[in-house]
Amino acid sequence: MAQRPFESNSLSTVTTQTMPLDYYAQGYSFNAIVTGTITYQVDYSLDPDPRRNGVTNWVAGGVIASGSVDAQAQLDYPVTAIRLNVTSVSGGTVKLQVVTKDDIE
Repeated sequence: MAQRPFESNSLSTVTTQTMPLDYYAQGYSFNAIVTGTITYQVDYSLDPDPRRNGVTNWVAGGVIASGSVDAQAQLDYPVTAIRLNVTSVSGGTVKLQVVTKDDIE
């Protein structure tokens, strides 16, 4: 069964939000929605079982290397987790929407 589409919280401070993903999915689409002035990146991990053991190995900028405006990206292979990493804020927010390839087929 496919994972339902979901979105992160709207982040407005320098912080990180980690989201475990369904590693059985055959790919993902990402949509970052930005308001104001904010800099962020979206990283992914292939660490096994991130819900139980946490994530220690990130591919930095593997999804969206560095952004300050709305951006879209896709991964055509499974990953176990992503993180929305806000690196700079000057009166803005960013929210990340995620859809699996299985959701749209």
